[in-house]
Amino acid sequence: MSESHPLAGCRVFVVEDDYFISDDLANFLTAAGATVVGPVSQIDLAMDQVKIDEFEVVVLDINLRNEMSYSVADELRRQKIPFIFATGYDKKPTQSVLRA
Repeated sequence: MSESHPLAGCRVFVVEDDYFISDDLANFLTAAGATVVGPVSQIDLAMDQVKIDEFEVVVLDINLRNEMSYSVADELRRQKIPFIFATGYDKKPTQSVLRA
């Protein structure tokens, strides 16, 4: 591991259904020295990969194509594989009431 490659030798599994986010994340992780597995964008594919491969860490989107990824998180916990949920939504605008 070096300062310019702090993730050297680290296998990171990326589970993300947005192409641009997964591509940016994979590029960032690779630049930091990680070996990126994936990205995959579906629950069933993520579960298959978790069952056959080994990783140091997983970056897991909570909502994959309108399906929650908690089953993948449960399997990761069962296998004691560290993971982080990475997800984001815009705040919904709230209606304000103007009073005179």
